Amino acid sequence: MSRYDPNTSPSLILRVRESNDSGSWETFEAVYSPVVRAYCRRRGIQEADIDDLVQEVMTSVAKAIRNFDYDPSRGKFRSWFGTITANRVKTFLSLRSTRNRHLQHSAEKAIHFSDSIIESDWDLVFCQEVLRAACNRICPRFENETWSCFEKTWLANRPALEVASELGLPIHTVYVNKSRVLKQLEQEVRMLAEDFPLLAQDPTNAEAT
Repeated sequence: MSRYDPNTSPSLILRVRESNDSGSWETFEAVYSPVVRAYCRRRGIQEADIDDLVQEVMTSVAKAIRNFDYDPSRGKFRSWFGTITANRVKTFLSLRSTRNRHLQHSAEKAIHFSDSIIESDWDLVFCQEVLRAACNRICPRFENETWSCFEKTWLANRPALEVASELGLPIHTVYVNKSRVLKQLEQEVRMLAEDFPLLAQDPTNAEAT
């Protein structure tokens, strides 16, 4: 049984904002650099330029986060971080648009995207990458069989009955294992990003309890 207790662990955003803990910043970079990277790819930036742009964004965040108005109940972090990233991307593309025709086309395309499209793209990659990071962080806390039940049913969206047959387990065990992982997954994503949208409700939870 896992000894992990999210109630003893302040949110990552709060730890980074209010302390000089280098370990918290390393975790922050590990979780959020891939978000910026994925967003850059969606904006059509070439792989050769993404590393520098990610570093620019993370440097800007490191300088600004101490003054960030921390209020997780209002869902501000995701939009604040997205605004910094989107502005850096626009500036990057504008400055380099005259050097390369492909980049020029990408810059024009990115600069003229509506705010709603940019925001929806940001929210998509933010949720995908934070969820991916949370899964990677909690996976070692579970036995292989428990994780397989979750991975095959919730991540791969396969029928529980099919997974139970494949793993040689009672279907109730599949439901219980998936529920156990989902509970810790929700705790983890809320520790990493307090304004993360609620995970989809699991209709099997009632059967598993």
